[in-house]
Amino acid sequence: MFGSDVLDVGIGMSLLFLMMSLIATAVREAVEGLMKSRSTDLEKGLREMLGDTTKGNYAGLVGQIYQHPLVNSLYRGKLDDAGKGDLPSYIPSKTFVAAFLDIVLRSEPAKTGTAQASVQLTQNDRKSLTMENLKSCAGNLPPQIKNIVIGAIDDAQDDISAARKNLEGWFDATMDRVSGWYRRRTQLILFLIGIAGAVFLNVDSITIAQRLTNDKTLRDGIVATAQHQVTVPADNAGKSYDELSTQLGKIGFPIGWTKIDGWIYPEAQMCPDRKTCEYTGGTLFKIVIGWLVTAFAVMLGAPFWFDVLNRFMVVRSTVKPSEKSQNEGSKDAAPSAPTMQPAAAAPAPKAPGGQPIKPS
Repeated sequence: MFGSDVLDVGIGMSLLFLMMSLIATAVREAVEGLMKSRSTDLEKGLREMLGDTTKGNYAGLVGQIYQHPLVNSLYRGKLDDAGKGDLPSYIPSKTFVAAFLDIVLRSEPAKTGTAQASVQLTQNDRKSLTMENLKSCAGNLPPQIKNIVIGAIDDAQDDISAARKNLEGWFDATMDRVSGWYRRRTQLILFLIGIAGAVFLNVDSITIAQRLTNDKTLRDGIVATAQHQVTVPADNAGKSYDELSTQLGKIGFPIGWTKIDGWIYPEAQMCPDRKTCEYTGGTLFKIVIGWLVTAFAVMLGAPFWFDVLNRFMVVRSTVKPSEKSQNEGSKDAAPSAPTMQPAAAAPAPKAPGGQPIKPS
């Protein structure tokens, strides 16, 4: 069974990693605001999905999807004069399928027979959404898409709602791949931000864990802060890097740097007396390992560490009462040994005022 001190150290480290993850996420969102990688990934996924691999050219099927009124309302400006940053970073599956089917039904049906050859549609014409019309118009799609659409139609067995569901599943499967690209890149970016933040703020996980283990006052203060973090998690929602880093500094973790005699040293780690400070190979190696541990922890993300912190707090709430009851003992216990002493026993010494002196 975990002791309360071990739990408190775990809570402190979880809170540290949560705050660092929040800082890294804030930086990541700021970078995303400049790079617009979500919209770039979405466009790449749509081009692979629809077989339109001409990057930067919106004359094909991808361009028609983006210019459709249902999708065009998701971003600002017009496609012709909009940069990548103005394109949407997310398209709901139902919106995509509705736009896609509308585009398909506005195309000219495949000429597979004399009856269909005489049917000509203008850009503004649209055939009714029936399984027969949809299958006929899908014949002019690129081969790889045509097979998927016709397969979805055949599998629906004349149920247009089922056909829509099949196409939505096709779109969702593609977006899962796009999300995978984004997650993998985000993990790498979070690691780089984590290692940079660990060095800049001097967040040495090994030294912090040692201080938490040996300093009960520090543990108690950080546990109280963690309790507030669990009960009011929305306090950190939308905060900037400066706000989060300032909040991290106020918690009391032994982080940061100090300048002594023109040299920069880790704050309250290598030279607590601020007089005798020196770097050694072993100390530097330990600090670097502590930074790397922090960076790898940041890769796991703020939701992971919030869940871990919450679990630690739940376990602590069950462990603390049991420890307290063991120390206090039961009210129904048998009388203690002093009440069984013979009458000749010497009386307990008394302090001034007549009160017995209690043993320490």
